[in-house]
Amino acid sequence: MIYYILVLAAGILIDIKDLKESNNKMDLIFYILLLVLALGIGVYYYINPTRQGISEYIIKLLNMEGV
Repeated sequence: MIYYILVLAAGILIDIKDLKESNNKMDLIFYILLLVLALGIGVYYYINPTRQGISEYIIKLLNMEGV
């Protein structure tokens, strides 16, 4: 797991460096926003993996239960 996190962090740093060099601020902001969202969802599942998942919440929100 540690190796996976290290490889992922290296890839993220390379991506952020490339986005900074291209002076594309909107893409950089969007990329960081998605990273924070993914980190939040990952922590949510890591804390208690047996609770309801995000997809179950979306199904309930859209009233698609039993379809």
